[in-house]
Amino acid sequence: MRTKVAVSTYSFSNILYTERMPTLEDLFRTIHELGIEGVEIVAFNIVDPDVMPRMSGDPDKSPDPVLPDGSAPNQAERPQMKMDPELRKAMRDKMSQAGRVRPASIDRIKDYLKKYGLTVCNMPVDFGDIGNPDETARKSDIEMLKLWIDIAAELGSPSVRFNSGHINYDENGKLDLSICITSYRELAEYGAAKNVAVTMENHGGATEQPEACVEIFQGVNHPNFQLTPDFGNFHLGEDMYRGIDMMFACGKPLCSHMKTYAFSPEYGEGCDSHTDFKRMAEIARRHNFEGWYSIECNGACGRDFVNVRKTMELIENYFQR
Repeated sequence: MRTKVAVSTYSFSNILYTERMPTLEDLFRTIHELGIEGVEIVAFNIVDPDVMPRMSGDPDKSPDPVLPDGSAPNQAERPQMKMDPELRKAMRDKMSQAGRVRPASIDRIKDYLKKYGLTVCNMPVDFGDIGNPDETARKSDIEMLKLWIDIAAELGSPSVRFNSGHINYDENGKLDLSICITSYRELAEYGAAKNVAVTMENHGGATEQPEACVEIFQGVNHPNFQLTPDFGNFHLGEDMYRGIDMMFACGKPLCSHMKTYAFSPEYGEGCDSHTDFKRMAEIARRHNFEGWYSIECNGACGRDFVNVRKTMELIENYFQR
């Protein structure tokens, strides 16, 4: 069986709507020209440009690695880009506004997908807070996310990824996942009627902990709810491999993220600055993974898309079935 390869639009976030990639059509044409058959459409990449802040920074430079050998003396350390709290709040407010409006680009995107022969493998959505203890705000966000399930169905995406949201604790200080579990179940039920699976990624918040990912999956307990393992999002060190193994053991993931950071020969064969992809490939094979490998270059595709190409080589060398 042929390995299915896609690329996340997030990999081009730093150059989208710049001189190097001025339009959405340029984005989809580039993916086609790279010889990639699938695309993972990140919601904030397709909202109307006038209502969503754009990423900035050097479009050709990957983030500096946390530790060059992928280890960490403190397992709580993980790869992340720091952001000023005020800037983060302003961006979240903008995202909340953008997430409530059906993008004007949807019909054009459908045309581009057909024109360039691309298949949508997943749609990550970063809007909304399904763990918000404020019931009114949470219900409002859930209704907003149902709009994105509708959009995913329009674009032919088999799944949509929502974040677990606010971290809650019970009166004894124990992690309480009941709110996001209930929210995921409602969204999974809505998605089932649209033939769109709802998925959860290890993507910050409570899902930084492998055990929380498993607890949420088992708590939702819905046939239309799956996980999306991201190879580069768990804590550095053994947590990465243990956590991915645990996620692949849950259900039947439709998509996994080939998250890469910086590349250099000094990191070793089959590795980037954070991850041993030979080990990740062994885990995926052990669980008979047959879904999409979606390339996610952490927002920096590199000059002439070198980081995307290097990640494609990792898939070709280690993840072929």
